[in-house]
Amino acid sequence: MEEKMEKKKNSETETTEGRFSKVVERIALSKETIGRIDQWIVQIEETAKAVRVTRSDVSNYILMKHSSELSTEDIDALKNLNFDEVKFSFWLARTLKRAKAKGENVTLDELYRQYGRSQN
Repeated sequence: MEEKMEKKKNSETETTEGRFSKVVERIALSKETIGRIDQWIVQIEETAKAVRVTRSDVSNYILMKHSSELSTEDIDALKNLNFDEVKFSFWLARTLKRAKAKGENVTLDELYRQYGRSQN
């Protein structure tokens, strides 16, 4: 028991028979995402009565099956879904301020053209 607790403190467990080593890291999922994972669990358990999987098992499997690199389309879609004009505006202002402090001759318009939403 102490060995398990020690490994848990280090956020590691041994990999056993096709299971992934585990590091406890929590993420927030939308209700729609949880619903989809739950549907997959039902689908798995209906076809294999002796198999029980958790949301973590399914999520880890799907993520590890995916390429380690995101496609350009995935990156662009995520950027578009998460673009925040206010944060971008503050970033532009900080970047312009730093450039001016270094004596660089840059304008807000130039920064926007270089890093604007189409580039983001």
